[in-house]
Amino acid sequence: MALLRQILTDPRLTRKRITREHLIATYSANHAEIQVLEAGYLLERIEHDYGIDGLIWTFDKNGGVENGEVKLQLKATDHLKMDRSQAHVLFDVSIRDVAYWRMEPMPVLLLVYDAKQRIAYWVHIQAYWEEFGRNTLLTQQSWRVKIPKSNIFNPEVVEYFRKEKNSVLNRFWTAHG
Repeated sequence: MALLRQILTDPRLTRKRITREHLIATYSANHAEIQVLEAGYLLERIEHDYGIDGLIWTFDKNGGVENGEVKLQLKATDHLKMDRSQAHVLFDVSIRDVAYWRMEPMPVLLLVYDAKQRIAYWVHIQAYWEEFGRNTLLTQQSWRVKIPKSNIFNPEVVEYFRKEKNSVLNRFWTAHG
């Protein structure tokens, strides 16, 4: 009985607690997974995060698995930052992640999940870098990404990036016969 009392009352023995950050990260992953499933594909969550949280596996019209995958980095927030015009979501990402994503041949999507509105915004990192990041110094700690609010992650976006992934593979196969 004394041990039970100590466990229940000693602040040093307080049990680990789920945090809001844990919850919204899970919401983010679930939201992405639903969009991918509705497109007819699968999202595999990655347990160890080294800058990629999930892989989208795609299938041909006969259900055969396709080569390559679309990669996702998931971020979640209760406090979405917007630009002055309210037309863009602003999100800072680690420059280490950016350097890694830039070297990835398969499409990498950054999804920023707004936990209050239950909506995710996406940006194709490699294409965004080509347009806006070329003058970014890799010596800074983070890089601010500006995502149009019209970039809502949904099954149509998943299908679009399936085609982008297949385009990357087609270029590779054409070059390497």
